[in-house]
Amino acid sequence: MRPAPLRSIRQRPPPARRVVRSRTEAAAELIRLEHERDRLTQALASLEPRREQARERLKRIDERARQLLAMLEVTKADDDAFDGVVRSPLSRFPKE
Repeated sequence: MRPAPLRSIRQRPPPARRVVRSRTEAAAELIRLEHERDRLTQALASLEPRREQARERLKRIDERARQLLAMLEVTKADDDAFDGVVRSPLSRFPKE
């Protein structure tokens, strides 16, 4: 397959860089840019609570991961101490 000629894939300049032809076009583009700016500002504002929620969830996940790693280290130490000895899972709890 032949590559497409460059002139057929040339990108148009973004609207913010386009040459304005008249005052009317400039005013219309300015209004469009203001609306786009407002929309993006609102989008950022709506993302902030989700960002905070995600940050809190990450903290809980990290804390739980630390707890599990500590538990696994204790379990490994027990396994190393009782190498080859078969124990009942209830042997960890004292009889009353």
